[in-house]
Amino acid sequence: MPSKIEVKNISVKVGECFIVEPVDISLNKAEFCFLLGPNGSGKSSLLKAIAGIRQANLTVSQESSSSLSKAFLPQEPEKPQNITVRDYFHFSRYPQMSSYRELSPKEFELLEEILNDLKLKGFEERKLGGLSGGEWKKVCIASVIFQGADLIILDEPFQALDQVVKAEVAKFLNKWRKLGRSFLIASHDLFWSYHLCDKVIFLKRGHLLFEGGKSDTFHEETLAQTFDIPFNKTIAEDGSVYFSPSLKGIDV
Repeated sequence: MPSKIEVKNISVKVGECFIVEPVDISLNKAEFCFLLGPNGSGKSSLLKAIAGIRQANLTVSQESSSSLSKAFLPQEPEKPQNITVRDYFHFSRYPQMSSYRELSPKEFELLEEILNDLKLKGFEERKLGGLSGGEWKKVCIASVIFQGADLIILDEPFQALDQVVKAEVAKFLNKWRKLGRSFLIASHDLFWSYHLCDKVIFLKRGHLLFEGGKSDTFHEETLAQTFDIPFNKTIAEDGSVYFSPSLKGIDV
């Protein structure tokens, strides 16, 4: 994997209308970059463009494109009802296979590790149609990591998860970041976006508003300008940081 990933002049259009205006994104190996913004700001379109599944104008730097592999998890992946969890993981490994084959011993070992990390051990023979929404989300996240790509692109990985499972997923993703994977993540979960991110990008109506490191860019003022509502910042005794919209001027 290249030490730095650069995608330049990314733009997405429908007809003559820009959904995402030209923007540059760069991230280092083993780094979390989070995309934040209101609904309709272009986060999903931008991720799909970088993943190569939506037509877009973009330039990937020569260093990045020569050896970069990517894996993408959409916000609402299609769920095949009648296949097992085991088969779903097998299918997810196809990008690493030149032809159909059984998983290697090393791949089985990796799968066991991933299943244990997300508390999915024992789910292997369950049909996907019988999984809860949260269980399905964990299977999807785990399968994207199992693909073995350098750049993991995730659209709303914390959506529909309870607080305990969110923490499990955050720990899981951070483990693989420390092992050298890079992550580009769109999320509305401000808590985990703040605590995981190395870099953050704020989008609004297809425009890049702010970009930078956590300490310089992720604060009440940038959130307020992005979401058009005041935000409060609270620091708990254990050092956890919370951002919440202010109720000032809101009739609830």
